Amino acid sequence: MASACASGPVPIRFLPISILAAWLLACGAPVDTDASDAGGQDGGLEDGGGPSDGGTTDGGSSDGGGNPDGGGAGPGPYWYRDVLPVVNQNCLGCHVSGGIAPFSLERYEDAATLSGLLADAVEARRMPPWNPAPGCQPYKNERRLTDAEIQLFRAWHEAGAPAGDPADAPPEGPPPPPELDRVDLVVDPGVDYTPNDQGQNDDYRCFLIDPGLTETKFITGVHVKPGTGYMVHHVLLYGGDRADAQQLDDREPGPGWTCFGGPGTGTPETLAGWAPGTPPTYFPEGTGIALEAGRVIVMQVHYNFDNGPATPDRTVVELKFADGPVQRARMIPMPYTEFQIPAGATDYRDGTSITLPVGATVYGVFPHMHTLGRKISVRTQSTCLVDIQAWDFNWQQFYFFDVPGGVQLSAGETLSLDCTWDNPTDRVVTWGDGTHDEMCLNYFYATF
Repeated sequence: MASACASGPVPIRFLPISILAAWLLACGAPVDTDASDAGGQDGGLEDGGGPSDGGTTDGGSSDGGGNPDGGGAGPGPYWYRDVLPVVNQNCLGCHVSGGIAPFSLERYEDAATLSGLLADAVEARRMPPWNPAPGCQPYKNERRLTDAEIQLFRAWHEAGAPAGDPADAPPEGPPPPPELDRVDLVVDPGVDYTPNDQGQNDDYRCFLIDPGLTETKFITGVHVKPGTGYMVHHVLLYGGDRADAQQLDDREPGPGWTCFGGPGTGTPETLAGWAPGTPPTYFPEGTGIALEAGRVIVMQVHYNFDNGPATPDRTVVELKFADGPVQRARMIPMPYTEFQIPAGATDYRDGTSITLPVGATVYGVFPHMHTLGRKISVRTQSTCLVDIQAWDFNWQQFYFFDVPGGVQLSAGETLSLDCTWDNPTDRVVTWGDGTHDEMCLNYFYATF
């Protein structure tokens, strides 16, 4: 029997913890699992957690205090000299005309009228949207303001939101949209799709794309290009079985099929993910994710209609392949499927742990829950990998560590996954793919 560690696609659909253990056993060592029972309001876990640092909804109680004439007579701070550079670097990935955010911050006049709302949002760390709490790991492309930058927004609002001198604006302006240094494959549905916005605020659609590969390629770079920016809320790429995906595609008219929790194919492999504001992603140097010959790509697009009605969209993804040997990385799932969230529960906490049978180098994580989720964390006895104290389903993404060489985990270490939910419904909620089901899951981008 061929070893799953050595060759062949590794199915990583939301697997039971026993299957994860079995996969690790194939790498040559025993594994112990310890899945907590879901009894009681705490699900059998001790209390814990880090500071709150999340949420994503723009909001605030303060009224904007913009000075329509630009001001500039007081001590500042000023828009052009002080605030605009921060906005350029941290906000314009979403807050642009036609973007996913509900308003633009490209012009002084727009920002000034919202100065109080901006100050409230950054002080509460609702903006920029960044789920992980501080103090766990440094991540690449963090959207986190410094304390001084947060204080700047409040001071600008309290000063009357003065414009200052336009000549003080940063000469470079907002950063240009980045691009991959090379594109080897464009993942393109081939036709426009008009999302279904009738009676719902979101549409999750999966599209089947045949890359036509005759040999295995290793993905090293990913760049998602939304077709209609104000609707596209996140994108996930999977490698899937051709027959399974085609059967799902044939069941529904028009391009693609409805897919909330996942693509619905039998053995999907997570390839990449994207949320608004994420630049082109290069996987850690010397590593890549395998796209096997004969497999198809399933692109899941989450459409949201908060900022306008549905219009035709054709989102594409550009991929870069390795041009030489790389170490095969895998998106390894760690799920906990045995939870039962009681009706009406608040702060219901449960999780699982495993003892690692082999060492691994972890370069990044992708935590995943549904809409009842409140907190999720992954850690060993000594190392925090991710800690989200204010989960928001709409802003889930991959988090790659800004740590040279990745985080080293040793055989024998205990790896824990901890989830917390609120359940305002009148029914027990369990694991599942559906809109009204839940999950407690983390993927690791890792090499062995």
